[in-house]
Amino acid sequence: MSVKLKISYNTEEELAGVIQQLFPLVKSWKISRTQKGRYRNAYMEIDSEKLMYFIQKEVEPRSNSGKCRK
Repeated sequence: MSVKLKISYNTEEELAGVIQQLFPLVKSWKISRTQKGRYRNAYMEIDSEKLMYFIQKEVEPRSNSGKCRK
């Protein structure tokens, strides 16, 4: 399965930042070169299995070293 995202952006730098952050999860993407309204659009398809692994990895509780501070 996959997750489809629609990304609205103003500048190429904004889009590049999003692609850079999500690149390990991305199956494919398409950039619409025509601007409809205020924003440009890009479309991404993300692998849902990789997304779930990423979410679980980020949400894991951090272990405490067992030391108590007074």
